[in-house]
Amino acid sequence: MPKTIRELADELGVSKQRIQQIIAKLSPSKTPNKEGNRYFLNVQDVKNIKDLMGFDNDKSSTSESTNRLVDYDVYLDWNGC
Repeated sequence: MPKTIRELADELGVSKQRIQQIIAKLSPSKTPNKEGNRYFLNVQDVKNIKDLMGFDNDKSSTSESTNRLVDYDVYLDWNGC
């Protein structure tokens, strides 16, 4: 059954915007199809998104992954202290 971005975001514990950022990073051949202005994510779309986010797809969809790949940029203000 297809999922919405909101459903996947809730399942993974991330924001809808984060899922949209990941979709934007997918190659054109892996980008999910839109129906109107909404994405409906099939099983392969969810797998592609989870792969790019670093989630372990072998676990059930209800369990949370404890090892997540975080690709956020971290900026530190260094004043020579």
